[in-house]
Amino acid sequence: MRAISLCTLLLTATACYAQQADLTAFEWGAMPTAVAAVPDMAYRPTFVLDGKPETGWVTPLPPVAPRASDLDTTQVWLRLEWRFPVTISQVEFRQFTGGAFSDLKPITSYALQVERAFPPDWRGQWNDVEGAMGPVGPSDQPTTIAPAKPVRTRAIRLLLRGPAQAKIGLSEVKVLGEKPVLPMSFAPTWKAMWIWVEPSLVLPHREPERRYMRRSFEVADPAQVKEAWLMAVAADRGVMYLNAREVWRDASYNGGIQRPARLVKVPTDLLRAGENVLAAQVEDIYEVGSRGLLAELVLIGRDGSRTIIPTDDQWTGQSDAGVHPDWMKPGTKDTRFVPARPFASGNGLWHWFWSVRYPVVAPAQTATVTDLRTDPSPLVPGAPAKLTVTLDVPQKPAADYALILRLGEDSQVRDHDFDLFGAVAPPEELKTSAWQPGRHTVTLNVDIPREAPARTPATVLLSRPD
Repeated sequence: MRAISLCTLLLTATACYAQQADLTAFEWGAMPTAVAAVPDMAYRPTFVLDGKPETGWVTPLPPVAPRASDLDTTQVWLRLEWRFPVTISQVEFRQFTGGAFSDLKPITSYALQVERAFPPDWRGQWNDVEGAMGPVGPSDQPTTIAPAKPVRTRAIRLLLRGPAQAKIGLSEVKVLGEKPVLPMSFAPTWKAMWIWVEPSLVLPHREPERRYMRRSFEVADPAQVKEAWLMAVAADRGVMYLNAREVWRDASYNGGIQRPARLVKVPTDLLRAGENVLAAQVEDIYEVGSRGLLAELVLIGRDGSRTIIPTDDQWTGQSDAGVHPDWMKPGTKDTRFVPARPFASGNGLWHWFWSVRYPVVAPAQTATVTDLRTDPSPLVPGAPAKLTVTLDVPQKPAADYALILRLGEDSQVRDHDFDLFGAVAPPEELKTSAWQPGRHTVTLNVDIPREAPARTPATVLLSRPD
């Protein structure tokens, strides 16, 4: 009878990733808004994050103050919001001095506020940050705000004051804090890239636009390959071949957006010792610029090893396969096949047109979730919570894995996704390689977004990016 060990860990989403990051960088998706802006699209709030000192946000002239006591100053605000909680240690801003504004005046003072988004007032309330207010120095120098201690929030607000009846503005805003660790940072992702090929001689447009692409790869001993899996998505439809034998086909009934990858098991007897060729015929039929091929052939060895043949710059192709009848077969050489061009990654931080979920391919190891509890139960939107997961691990893990909780799901359409993030215990903290067979319990601290609906799908992953 096997002995059962019980190990309990309490982990936060960012505990071991405390290095500083610029939270206004594009990858973190900070969204700027303001009380108002001049009626000129060149001076919107979004320009405070573009890294260019010659652009910025400018306020309009304020209305006449209703009280005499308000005649000496003007107060406006600029807000930065993130789609997930961030931990902020420093804020820096520069005044805007450019543009054709004769009435643009220096900012005189500032105050930093954070949005309180947890119970009992979980609908949000602005609180002043201790030690984060004061006068503003010369307009050609940056102003640095260093709170007395790091603050965790999803939104900050800069309250700015300037002379009465004058415009003021900001050129750049930078927010420094702990580098976020998002739930999908450790989820399996594509090694493949979207590829397409342009012929050396541009021909008049024909419909559909068709491309023939191929890549050679070596296999030392096909008998040592236990399984072979092909996962692919073609824009807009395609057929794939292994050594001239059809192994994958997609009719592309789901054109344009939300196109899933199709996973098929490939017979290993199609492999041969030495050179092998993975080939594809891909057609662009929808006239929406969605041309391309995203594919990975995964070879799983009997020793547990994995070899991945992805779509990348090692592929070649052309637009007329009729020049050589054996274009799908090993040993074929044709100088009219030109290098394929990778033009996008398989997955991105934001769910945009080319985002395609990574299929599950023959897990290397397994664990069973035997218990899952939340505190509080039921969960409260806008409130912090704890998720406790108990795993039954049948054998000692071969590597350090991350435990991921993902809330919501991606719709793969920009600005229409339902990704509510979640929490992650990184591999360096979880240290699963030290686990013994038996039960292991992990507790994650999770921020439940205010916008989470009553029925929110959740996914638990135990994985590595590879």
